[in-house]
Amino acid sequence: MNILLLTLGSAGDVHPFIGLGIGLKCRGHCVTIVTSGYFKELIQNSGLGFIEHGSVEDFKRIIANPHIWSPRQGLEILLKEIFLPAIQPIGEIIERFDVKDTVVVSSSFMFGARIAHERLQVPFVTVLLQPAGLWSIYEPPVMASLPLPGWLPLFFKRLILSAADKVLDKMLAPGINRVRAGFGLPEVHHIFSRWMYSPQKILGLFPDWFAPYAHDWPENTQLTGFLSFDRSNNTAVSQKVMEFFRAGDPPVIVTPGTAMLHGGQFFRASLEACQLTGKRAVLLTRYREQLPRILPHGIVHFDYVPLSLILPYAAALIHHGGIGTAIQGLAAGIPQMIMPINYDQPDNAARLERLGVGASIPPNKYHGPRIAKKLVHLLSSPEVKRQCKYRAAKMDFDRALRDTCLAIEQVADGKCTNRSPSLR
Repeated sequence: MNILLLTLGSAGDVHPFIGLGIGLKCRGHCVTIVTSGYFKELIQNSGLGFIEHGSVEDFKRIIANPHIWSPRQGLEILLKEIFLPAIQPIGEIIERFDVKDTVVVSSSFMFGARIAHERLQVPFVTVLLQPAGLWSIYEPPVMASLPLPGWLPLFFKRLILSAADKVLDKMLAPGINRVRAGFGLPEVHHIFSRWMYSPQKILGLFPDWFAPYAHDWPENTQLTGFLSFDRSNNTAVSQKVMEFFRAGDPPVIVTPGTAMLHGGQFFRASLEACQLTGKRAVLLTRYREQLPRILPHGIVHFDYVPLSLILPYAAALIHHGGIGTAIQGLAAGIPQMIMPINYDQPDNAARLERLGVGASIPPNKYHGPRIAKKLVHLLSSPEVKRQCKYRAAKMDFDRALRDTCLAIEQVADGKCTNRSPSLR
């Protein structure tokens, strides 16, 4: 069977699809990933097929734009520059395959895949890497651009989300419906909150202890658990990295994510907090210009090291709230300090706080002394330590991968099942 995996974004968006693709290939399927040329070498080295949509230059241009992190402008920029222009090219790619022997598995913003499902009747699965992708008036996601306190009455939450849905329709509906009209398909609305998801299967790649099922999630939603892929199978930890770890106490790992080029303030404040608490630190970024020219004693910089290889030997993880980074922190059983900026990051941070394994500070309050105070609590609290150990014990990447592959195969066989058994 041909399985097309479609996703666009940073490493945090693409790496889980590579891990899923490897799992599906091991089960005998022919797997092709459609994504930016930036990830071509990694995907092909993993033994998977690759079709480019978006060049390396496009990828670098988009992540160089500081406005993509703006709660007010970021989503609109990504929709206009990445996802809406991808509608027709993605549809054309799907048309190359035999729809009788193909399943399309895509992230939620791949609108061309949703349209191709209607046109061609190709089996279609939507994959959500984080719970913020599912709207709910009972469990609304925490969003930087649309705060919805839990104490608000349900009718008020419904009004706010309905208004947000209409605003998003104004961004999305003209472009999507123009393509649909060309194929003789009727107009669609409620695009962000309802239409863009597969009517056959929605897979949440997170467990229900991280995000319990909400009463108003689509009935075809199934949670299969966290997946993991961070190149650890293809990368050896350098001697220089290991020497630093052996030279003193477990350090704090600091990373703003692989696509962040504008993290100077994040690094300065995090570095100050580490100095105030007397903690050694490892700063991870490919963009060295974000860091001070001379680093203090006990602070080192590396371009990239797979988190799964170093977090088990770290004291804590300071990061941006990306779901892939959060997953590695949970698996390592260490506390997490988060500065969430936009998209799913505030919601992921809030969930880690509720689990008792982390703390978060918004960007406008992210200063060294405040971080240091929270970091000291995270590192000294017996309850935080207990919760970290408890959640680490619940992580089961192998089972999650197996259940995700099985769910995709069931869609191909026309045997869609809905909500999974409890993963508690």
